Amino acid sequence: MFLHCPRVAEYSLFQVCGKHSFNKRPARSSRVEFYLTGWAARGILRSAMVSLWAVILSVLLAACGAQMPNSLNLPEVREVRIAEAQNGVGIGERVRWGGTISTVVVRQDETCMQIVARPLDERARPRLVDRSDGRFWACSQGFLDPEIYARGRSVTVVGRLTEVREERIGERPYRFPVVRVEQLVLWPRSARTQVRYITPGWYWWDPWFWGPPYVRPR
Repeated sequence: MFLHCPRVAEYSLFQVCGKHSFNKRPARSSRVEFYLTGWAARGILRSAMVSLWAVILSVLLAACGAQMPNSLNLPEVREVRIAEAQNGVGIGERVRWGGTISTVVVRQDETCMQIVARPLDERARPRLVDRSDGRFWACSQGFLDPEIYARGRSVTVVGRLTEVREERIGERPYRFPVVRVEQLVLWPRSARTQVRYITPGWYWWDPWFWGPPYVRPR
């Protein structure tokens, strides 16, 4: 009958038992037994704690990144849709609209941007979706460089609805609500991120775990 080594805790992950004779036969073979020691348990706990802190940190970063810029968080902002404003609803009220720039017109003392309205997310940033609530003019006092505030850039404005202009898009008549800009945010261009996946072996073996690699069952 094989004997277990009594002092397992004093050794490392693998404990090799000595050779013992059985029924007075020559000790020609040895049996190697592997013992899961406290080191492996601590490795599992360490890996779990690292994963937990990673989840907590990602949640905190997401919460911080989801805040609206203070410049856009003005009081007395009224929820008015483009279609409502085209019919004169909300004239004189403060609104928060955003979208992508279609046209920029520089005048003597102001710059007006024709904006294709998009739905806003929790940060008041326009969502780049194939849906629009309409178009509006956003006029800001002073000069805005058309090379910076270029066609296709995403902007969000806060300002007062002042009027509705009768203009055309191509040959089609269109009523443009006009916003006198009080606050303006030009959002950075969205970067395309290339996602690289780790080789499949990493999903079955934690390299920071102190122990033999896990063998995937077939």
